[in-house]
Amino acid sequence: MLRVFSRGIYSLKIKLRLLLGSLDIGQRIRQKAIFNAFPSLSPHGKLILDAGCGSGASSLHLAHRYPYSQFVGIDSNMNRVEEAKTDQKILGIKNVRFVLADLMDPLGKVEYDIIFCIDVLEHIENDELAIKNLCSVLKLGGSLLIHIPLLNQKRHFGYFENWVQDDHVRNGYDEQHLIELLRSQNLRVVKKIYTFGWAGALAWETHEICRFFGRIAQIGCFPVLALVATLDLRLRNQKGNAILIRAMKESHHAD
Repeated sequence: MLRVFSRGIYSLKIKLRLLLGSLDIGQRIRQKAIFNAFPSLSPHGKLILDAGCGSGASSLHLAHRYPYSQFVGIDSNMNRVEEAKTDQKILGIKNVRFVLADLMDPLGKVEYDIIFCIDVLEHIENDELAIKNLCSVLKLGGSLLIHIPLLNQKRHFGYFENWVQDDHVRNGYDEQHLIELLRSQNLRVVKKIYTFGWAGALAWETHEICRFFGRIAQIGCFPVLALVATLDLRLRNQKGNAILIRAMKESHHAD
């Protein structure tokens, strides 16, 4: 009986996440930036790759929004891939599949119209190889969306001045360095959007502080922080602690 009840609660949680979005403010900002970029890519009927899909929340949301597109989510963490498959089954979304794969390995011969990669490269030592492998499965004229944290981040609260995330191999990217990495694979940057500007950074930092006071505090503060986070994507930041880059593949790369 307890197991059935737990499954019911988990199922409700997954359905609410699809409807309302993530309760994690950082993830919410990153995902929303990607989601907002999709309409301009005319994604209907296209094959789309989520590179580093984690537990599949972004893929599932977009697959639900664009039922005539086909999505593939890949991740190197088996537990996350299995979680994504479980959530997919609960939601009954058919136009997405999740695969165990590593960006350090060749990604096969299938080519994608759109590839998106949300805060993944900062976890990878050989980011140049990861970008090369992604580019190898991107169609000519296809778009690569990369969201990534930047160096020299501005903080509201002193506690976060020396913030380091343990699973990052680098604290962030120099914007020009990232652009050069993309250009080296014949990818032309066509658009840049800065995220985690003053509003997004404030929302994220406040959300992290709420963690110290427990889950109830996080949930209680969420409505206000979600509104502040929404501002981040409407203010057209001139600078930010992170960036979303859209690059287009113009030709095949000559090794």
